[in-house]
Amino acid sequence: MKTGSFGIKIDRFIRNAEPLDDAKDIVFETVNGDIRFPLTKLAELILAFSHKGKPLKDDGPLHILFDDGSNRENPIKFVSGLRIE
Repeated sequence: MKTGSFGIKIDRFIRNAEPLDDAKDIVFETVNGDIRFPLTKLAELILAFSHKGKPLKDDGPLHILFDDGSNRENPIKFVSGLRIE
């Protein structure tokens, strides 16, 4: 726990919250503006909340990573909230 990097696949979290039937998108709120993904992409998104055992204080509190690792070196940073629309 003191040296690992941790995140959670967001799809189970959101599905458990039971979005309304007409919901289409997940919107991540960042200091650089909103970033939107269709709910069909939930299985491809990971919410990262720590790196090498430390919280993401400087550019967090959350990062968004793609499950395929394609943005590992350049995650979506400064994620402070999310909403379902």
